[in-house]
Amino acid sequence: MLSWSSLVSAEPLDLTAEAGNAQPGDLATVNYTSGTTGPPKGVVLDHRNIVWTLESFSDTFEMDVSGFRVVSYLPMAHIAERMVSHYMATAFGFEVTTCPDTTQVVAYLTQTHPELFFAVPRIWEKAYAPIRSAIGADPERAAAFDAALEIGWQASEHRARNEDLPADLAAAFEKADAGLAPIRQLIGLDEARTAISGAAPIPYEILHFFRGLGVPLSEIYGLSETTGPMTWTPFRVRIGTVGPPLPGVEVRLEEDGEVSCRGGNVFRGYLDSPEKTAEVLDDDGWFHSGDIGVMDDDGYLRIVDRKKELIITAGGKNISPRTWRPP
Repeated sequence: MLSWSSLVSAEPLDLTAEAGNAQPGDLATVNYTSGTTGPPKGVVLDHRNIVWTLESFSDTFEMDVSGFRVVSYLPMAHIAERMVSHYMATAFGFEVTTCPDTTQVVAYLTQTHPELFFAVPRIWEKAYAPIRSAIGADPERAAAFDAALEIGWQASEHRARNEDLPADLAAAFEKADAGLAPIRQLIGLDEARTAISGAAPIPYEILHFFRGLGVPLSEIYGLSETTGPMTWTPFRVRIGTVGPPLPGVEVRLEEDGEVSCRGGNVFRGYLDSPEKTAEVLDDDGWFHSGDIGVMDDDGYLRIVDRKKELIITAGGKNISPRTWRPP
């Protein structure tokens, strides 16, 4: 089911379907892009896009997420919020708590203790700053906390590689986590089974902090045009990457490094804009993201730039003005 071959015979999108049972090719939603690279475009998603992506995403979790508690706080026009607190909530019976003000998200975490939490980097920074500030006021306490955090980080790296903790590290972690666990509880992430950052790169120190704290934080990559997720793994995390392709999603790098993907999550086109659609969606179903990436031997993707920001020299060489590299 989760393969390109299952989609090549898909029926054309029907924007005029009569009332009744929804069909896979019927319009589900028009999700508008942010407009950061031009006027907002209407991303047409059908029911097949959404259900296919839900199934692929579910396979990635490697656990039963039925009934998970989540906090909804982003505008529902945001594809990530739509996917987590609307489509996934409907499919998996999530218990959704709505936070009407993004400045109150951390306070809502302490009341709900979500099992799945998606946040943009700014939210993670807001949760990080007061902890650092409070602990940093006492140098002796800060040194002890940082030592425990480093042990927690080492443990998280072993788990990400699916390795058992060495005996000495296991013993050190048990002691360190006695001090870290109350902090997780204080910020409401003590019951998080998975935590996700997306929509922009998260600073390394923030990712390092939360993973060391024992919060299973990972980065995800995707766009409105891919019904949200394109690459992600919740547990086999490699810092500096946004994970491997989701099950059934093909990802490749073009000659200039542009990230392209194909799968059931790829949209049908931009509303009333065949010219713009043709710019990013080719005849073989490959969506060209406009992002520049590199990929390791295991298929883990790292986003390094936007294609439109590359400088092409007279000799034809592409130079990035701000290529990001992992720490």
